Amino acid sequence: MTALGSNAHIFAQPHRRQDLRWCFETALGCGPVATVDYPGIAEPMLVIRFPDGGSLSIEFTDQAPDDDHPRLGAWLELRAEDPAAVMRAARCGAA
Repeated sequence: MTALGSNAHIFAQPHRRQDLRWCFETALGCGPVATVDYPGIAEPMLVIRFPDGGSLSIEFTDQAPDDDHPRLGAWLELRAEDPAAVMRAARCGAA
C-alpha cells in the first residue's frame, strides 16, 4: 500500500523568502518558521511545522519557477478552523 505522507517540500525563488515566512507565521498562524542550513544547499531552507502534525520545507533556488499569477505550479491544501479569518489576515498583509 502507498500513501501520501504528512511532509512536503517545495522550491521557491530566493526573493520570495520573506513573503513566505510572513504567510506561514502571520497570516496562517503556524508559529515560528525555522531557518535551516543543509550542506550542499546554497540558501537556508524554511521549515514550517504545522500544529496538528506534518511539515513543509521550502528550498530556495534561482531555478525555481516563479510567477505572480501562478496557474500550473504546486499548490497546498490548507485547512483552518476559521478560513474567513485566515483570508482576512492574508488580504491585510497583501495590501
